Amino acid sequence: MPATRLFVSGHQSIPGDCELCLQPSADLTDSVSIEDASGRLIVFAACERCGRALRRVAAVIGPNSTSVTAAVAPTVVLPVPEKEPPTMGGEPQLIEEFMERVLVGDRRFKPSVYACSRTDGTWAAWLVFVDEATSETRNTDVETTQPNLAAVRYWASGLEAIYIEGAFARARTVNVTIPPALLGHST
Repeated sequence: MPATRLFVSGHQSIPGDCELCLQPSADLTDSVSIEDASGRLIVFAACERCGRALRRVAAVIGPNSTSVTAAVAPTVVLPVPEKEPPTMGGEPQLIEEFMERVLVGDRRFKPSVYACSRTDGTWAAWLVFVDEATSETRNTDVETTQPNLAAVRYWASGLEAIYIEGAFARARTVNVTIPPALLGHST
Protein backbone atom coordinates (compact mmCIF):
# COMPACT_ATOMS: atom_id res chain seq x y z
CA MET A 1 0.00 0.00 0.00
CA PRO A 2 1.53 3.38 -1.02
CA ALA A 3 2.18 5.80 1.83
CA THR A 4 0.93 9.33 2.16
CA ARG A 5 3.96 11.59 2.41
CA LEU A 6 4.45 14.89 4.18
CA PHE A 7 7.00 17.41 2.94
CA VAL A 8 7.91 20.60 4.82
CA SER A 9 10.32 23.04 3.23
CA GLY A 10 11.43 26.52 4.14
CA HIS A 11 11.72 29.45 1.79
CA GLN A 12 12.23 33.19 1.89
CA SER A 13 9.54 34.89 3.97
CA ILE A 14 6.66 36.39 2.01
CA PRO A 15 3.47 38.07 3.28
CA GLY A 16 0.14 36.30 3.03
CA ASP A 17 -2.45 34.26 4.91
CA CYS A 18 -1.36 30.93 6.43
CA GLU A 19 -3.39 28.24 4.69
CA LEU A 20 -3.15 25.91 7.71
CA CYS A 21 -3.99 28.01 10.80
CA LEU A 22 -5.66 30.73 8.69
CA GLN A 23 -3.61 33.47 10.39
CA PRO A 24 -4.06 36.51 8.13
CA SER A 25 -1.15 38.74 7.17
CA ALA A 26 1.40 36.19 8.35
CA ASP A 27 5.00 35.84 7.25
CA LEU A 28 4.87 32.68 5.16
CA THR A 29 8.18 30.90 5.66
CA ASP A 30 7.26 27.31 4.84
CA SER A 31 5.58 25.20 2.22
CA VAL A 32 3.77 22.10 3.43
CA SER A 33 3.11 19.50 0.76
CA ILE A 34 1.06 16.34 1.17
CA GLU A 35 1.33 13.64 -1.46
CA ASP A 36 -1.52 11.17 -1.19
CA ALA A 37 -1.39 7.49 -2.14
CA SER A 38 -2.50 8.27 -5.70
CA GLY A 39 0.40 10.71 -6.20
CA ARG A 40 -1.72 13.86 -5.99
CA LEU A 41 0.25 16.71 -4.41
CA ILE A 42 -1.46 19.38 -2.30
CA VAL A 43 0.65 22.40 -1.26
CA PHE A 44 -0.15 24.79 1.58
CA ALA A 45 1.53 28.13 2.27
CA ALA A 46 2.39 28.04 5.97
CA CYS A 47 3.57 30.36 8.69
CA GLU A 48 6.68 29.50 10.69
CA ARG A 49 4.63 28.16 13.62
CA CYS A 50 2.69 25.70 11.46
CA GLY A 51 5.89 24.65 9.68
CA ARG A 52 7.57 23.92 13.03
CA ALA A 53 4.53 22.00 14.25
CA LEU A 54 4.43 19.78 11.18
CA ARG A 55 8.17 19.15 11.36
CA ARG A 56 7.61 17.92 14.93
CA VAL A 57 4.73 15.69 13.78
CA ALA A 58 6.88 14.24 10.99
CA ALA A 59 9.74 13.64 13.44
CA VAL A 60 7.47 11.79 15.88
CA ILE A 61 5.93 9.63 13.17
CA GLY A 62 9.36 8.97 11.70
CA PRO A 63 10.43 7.44 8.40
CA ASN A 64 9.31 3.90 9.35
CA SER A 65 5.64 4.87 9.35
CA THR A 66 3.45 3.53 6.56
CA SER A 67 1.21 6.58 6.64
CA VAL A 68 3.53 9.60 6.69
CA THR A 69 7.18 10.17 5.93
CA ALA A 70 9.14 13.37 6.22
CA ALA A 71 11.33 14.70 3.45
CA VAL A 72 12.44 17.99 1.96
CA ALA A 73 10.34 19.25 -0.91
CA PRO A 74 11.46 21.77 -3.50
CA THR A 75 10.72 25.38 -2.64
CA VAL A 76 7.39 26.62 -3.90
CA VAL A 77 7.15 30.29 -4.81
CA LEU A 78 3.87 31.70 -3.58
CA PRO A 79 2.13 34.77 -4.99
CA VAL A 80 2.03 37.95 -2.93
CA PRO A 81 -1.53 39.20 -2.35
CA GLU A 82 -2.28 42.37 -4.33
CA LYS A 83 -5.48 43.46 -2.58
CA GLU A 84 -5.18 46.27 -0.04
CA PRO A 85 -6.62 45.36 3.37
CA PRO A 86 -9.66 47.23 4.69
CA THR A 87 -8.87 50.21 6.89
CA MET A 88 -9.64 50.55 10.57
CA GLY A 89 -13.08 51.97 11.23
CA GLY A 90 -13.37 52.36 14.99
CA GLU A 91 -11.51 53.10 18.19
CA PRO A 92 -9.17 50.40 19.56
CA GLN A 93 -10.63 48.40 22.43
CA LEU A 94 -8.80 46.49 25.16
CA ILE A 95 -9.77 42.83 24.75
CA GLU A 96 -7.51 40.84 27.07
CA GLU A 97 -4.78 41.53 29.61
CA PHE A 98 -2.45 38.66 30.45
CA MET A 99 -1.11 37.85 33.91
CA GLU A 100 2.16 36.46 32.51
CA ARG A 101 4.94 38.91 31.72
CA VAL A 102 7.50 38.83 28.93
CA LEU A 103 10.91 39.07 30.55
CA VAL A 104 13.80 40.64 28.63
CA GLY A 105 16.84 40.91 30.87
CA ASP A 106 15.62 42.83 33.91
CA ARG A 107 12.68 44.36 31.99
CA ARG A 108 9.10 43.12 32.41
CA PHE A 109 6.57 43.71 29.64
CA LYS A 110 2.84 43.40 30.28
CA PRO A 111 1.07 41.91 27.22
CA SER A 112 -2.47 42.85 26.17
CA VAL A 113 -4.67 42.31 23.13
CA TYR A 114 -6.40 45.24 21.47
CA ALA A 115 -8.89 45.16 18.61
CA CYS A 116 -10.60 47.58 16.28
CA SER A 117 -13.49 47.28 13.86
CA ARG A 118 -12.62 47.63 10.18
CA THR A 119 -14.51 49.33 7.37
CA ASP A 120 -15.56 45.95 5.93
CA GLY A 121 -17.25 44.93 9.22
CA THR A 122 -14.53 42.53 10.38
CA TRP A 123 -12.33 43.06 13.44
CA ALA A 124 -8.53 43.28 13.52
CA ALA A 125 -6.53 42.47 16.67
CA TRP A 126 -2.93 42.99 17.70
CA LEU A 127 -0.78 42.70 20.81
CA VAL A 128 0.59 45.58 22.87
CA PHE A 129 3.49 45.17 25.31
CA VAL A 130 4.10 47.81 27.99
CA ASP A 131 7.36 47.95 29.96
CA GLU A 132 6.23 48.03 33.59
CA ALA A 133 9.13 50.28 34.65
CA THR A 134 9.35 52.80 31.80
CA SER A 135 5.90 52.54 30.14
CA GLU A 136 7.65 52.04 26.78
CA THR A 137 5.07 50.53 24.44
CA ARG A 138 5.61 47.97 21.69
CA ASN A 139 2.90 46.89 19.23
CA THR A 140 2.66 44.08 16.76
CA ASP A 141 1.05 44.54 13.39
CA VAL A 142 -2.41 43.00 13.03
CA GLU A 143 -2.17 39.43 14.35
CA THR A 144 -5.64 38.24 13.36
CA THR A 145 -8.76 39.33 11.55
CA GLN A 146 -12.05 37.93 12.84
CA PRO A 147 -15.67 38.27 11.68
CA ASN A 148 -16.88 39.91 14.91
CA LEU A 149 -15.83 41.08 18.37
CA ALA A 150 -16.88 37.81 20.02
CA ALA A 151 -14.53 35.90 17.72
CA VAL A 152 -11.69 38.26 18.63
CA ARG A 153 -12.34 37.66 22.34
CA TYR A 154 -12.33 33.90 21.75
CA TRP A 155 -9.06 34.11 19.78
CA ALA A 156 -7.42 36.21 22.51
CA SER A 157 -8.55 33.83 25.26
CA GLY A 158 -6.67 30.98 23.60
CA LEU A 159 -3.28 32.66 23.25
CA GLU A 160 -0.52 30.71 24.94
CA ALA A 161 2.80 31.93 26.33
CA ILE A 162 4.76 30.68 23.29
CA TYR A 163 2.56 32.71 20.94
CA ILE A 164 2.86 35.82 23.13
CA GLU A 165 6.67 35.48 23.17
CA GLY A 166 6.70 35.20 19.38
CA ALA A 167 4.46 38.25 19.10
CA PHE A 168 6.85 40.19 21.33
CA ALA A 169 9.68 39.31 18.93
CA ARG A 170 7.57 40.74 16.06
CA ALA A 171 6.55 43.87 17.98
CA ARG A 172 8.10 47.25 17.32
CA THR A 173 8.53 50.22 19.65
CA VAL A 174 5.83 52.87 19.43
CA ASN A 175 6.66 56.55 19.92
CA VAL A 176 4.15 57.08 22.72
CA THR A 177 4.46 56.53 26.42
CA ILE A 178 1.51 55.54 28.59
CA PRO A 179 1.42 57.51 31.86
CA PRO A 180 1.99 55.22 34.88
CA ALA A 181 -1.35 56.26 36.41
CA LEU A 182 -3.18 54.73 33.43
CA LEU A 183 -1.28 51.49 33.95
CA GLY A 184 -2.54 51.15 37.51
CA HIS A 185 0.69 51.99 39.32
CA SER A 186 2.52 55.14 40.32
CA THR A 187 6.15 56.16 39.94
